Amino acid sequence: MLLPDIHYDSTFQVNIDYHLGYLIYPQDCGQLESFADITRCVASAAWSDNTVINQITLYTQDKLETLVRNATIRQLLGIAIEQEALTFVYQPQYDLMNNRVVGAEALIRWHDAEF
Repeated sequence: MLLPDIHYDSTFQVNIDYHLGYLIYPQDCGQLESFADITRCVASAAWSDNTVINQITLYTQDKLETLVRNATIRQLLGIAIEQEALTFVYQPQYDLMNNRVVGAEALIRWHDAEF
C-alpha cells in the first residue's frame, strides 16, 4: 500500500471559497496579445487577490492593465531583493518649533529604470 490508512472524525468540515473572473472578448482584451495571455492574467488575478473571495468579478481593460502592471512590479521587486538592489536610508524627522531632530524614518529605496 502506497498511502497509509486515513482515519477521520465525523465532524470533518470542508470550506470552499471561489473567485470567478470574466471579461468580455474582444472589447476588454485591449493590448494583450492573445486570448491565452488574457485568461492567464485573469486566473492569476483571481488567485492572488485575497481580498475578493466568493465573488464574481468583471475584468475590464483598465483592471487588466493594473493587474499586469502590479504583477510586473512584484516580479521585478523579487529580482531586486535577490540581487540586493535595495538601499536603506534614514530620513530625519525635524521639529521646526524646537529646532531639533526628534526621530528618523527608515526608508527602502528601489531604483528601477522602468518604474
